[in-house]
Amino acid sequence: MSYFDDSNSETPAEDGYFTDRDALPSFRPGEGLRMDILQRPDVLFSFVTLDPGAVAAVHSHSEEQVVIVLEGEMTFTIDGEERVMKHGDIAVVPPWVPHGAVAGPNGCREVDVFSPPRAALVEAISQAE
Repeated sequence: MSYFDDSNSETPAEDGYFTDRDALPSFRPGEGLRMDILQRPDVLFSFVTLDPGAVAAVHSHSEEQVVIVLEGEMTFTIDGEERVMKHGDIAVVPPWVPHGAVAGPNGCREVDVFSPPRAALVEAISQAE
């Protein structure tokens, strides 16, 4: 069986679609932080913009999180260990592990992937609607 094998007989549960970041609901959890949210049943993507020097305070949550830096840089902390992250760097944060970030002098753009969808973000978006 090839990775691109299309011989399955399953019926899609829904149609696929295209969107863009401007169409996504936004959440601003703190000064200099913006999250544009794409929520699916089993995963949530947060497209994050951190202004220069913006702080995402150290916190923890029950959802697993993967952080992928797209541009700029930030100092990211996982359970007390700090690392400067730049384009292409990835951090994996298991449930309940304390973590936080401080954006570099030119800011940072990154994607957070949460599984399951992060409850606090789901609630924030539903209240904004």
